Amino acid sequence: MRMVGPEVPLVPPRVAGFASGCGNGEVALGESFDLNDGSLVERANAAWLRIAVDGGLFREDDRRFLVAVQRPTPVDEDHSWWAEVELLEQWDLAGAGAQGGVLGVSRGRPAFTMLSLSGEVVLRVTCGEIHLDLVLIVEPYRSEVLRGEAEFMAGWRGTGESTAAAIRRWLGANA
Repeated sequence: MRMVGPEVPLVPPRVAGFASGCGNGEVALGESFDLNDGSLVERANAAWLRIAVDGGLFREDDRRFLVAVQRPTPVDEDHSWWAEVELLEQWDLAGAGAQGGVLGVSRGRPAFTMLSLSGEVVLRVTCGEIHLDLVLIVEPYRSEVLRGEAEFMAGWRGTGESTAAAIRRWLGANA
């Protein structure tokens, strides 16, 4: 795992996390699962792979992408940034992967935000009380929801300076 430099004008994870609030007009791909489904882990893993490949999070021949992780040293109040990872041959994001804390809270309860290396695709997985939802947004800089949240956070006095600067870099690079 390699951390991406904060100077790279990528959508900040805090902004990308709002992808689950985007409407049907902005969602390219998505799927929802009942948390009581006995085959939830297997079905969610299969859907994640299909959505990730079909949506362009990564390619079959290059399985690298970015995942929001806790920074080794927190900056401002924002503790997350992007780390480059590669999907191994054997993986289980919704099961064992969700137990580790980076990708969720427990088996069958994944929650994470991912970004393509190009910054063009956001994949957000959220776990509520009833459903597990997967949402993929293409060209996040075109999303009214994400841009609106970013503009608000960049000007809000509660946003730390380094986080606001990362948001301004992303907005400026995609004006």
